Amino acid sequence: RSCPLCQGAPWHIFLPHMFRGQIGYGYLKQAMRDVYQLMGGYSADHFIVVEKKSVGEALAGEGLHQDGREYPLHFRSAVGEGQTAGIKEKNIADVAEVCRQGRVHLPSDDFLARKTGSRQWIQEFEHDMFSYPESQTDDVVSAFVQGVLEVELRRLAWERYLEHQEPIVWGL
Repeated sequence: RSCPLCQGAPWHIFLPHMFRGQIGYGYLKQAMRDVYQLMGGYSADHFIVVEKKSVGEALAGEGLHQDGREYPLHFRSAVGEGQTAGIKEKNIADVAEVCRQGRVHLPSDDFLARKTGSRQWIQEFEHDMFSYPESQTDDVVSAFVQGVLEVELRRLAWERYLEHQEPIVWGL
């Protein structure tokens, strides 16, 4: 059966929450655990994408552990950082195409009421997304692009595996 929203496109991306702010390293780790709790607890199928800058660099070396489990974290360089000119715009265009395909979903008001109790973050997210590139900062756009690109890398790896039974090599 095909999805009526996206004409059968696979790999839907659900954005249940986004946090924006500067917090210390110890608080960052607790905030990440809190996000996992918000989504129903530990799951190897869920992951958080972390920008590999400043605090993210330290976290990349240490990881996130609790109760004998290592929580899935995926680290990415800043969008466009260390890449040729124009790659940031290309990445944004690629992510916009995924959105046009109907594969990116924001939470409903009902979900927000049950899980977070606040719609404020989504209003700020939409404002930042729709005012880009004229907005004062692009950190929300960069974080969103990094997350979608990470899922797309995984989708492509799975498609290659399923088509050719090639081993999946993460960290492409």
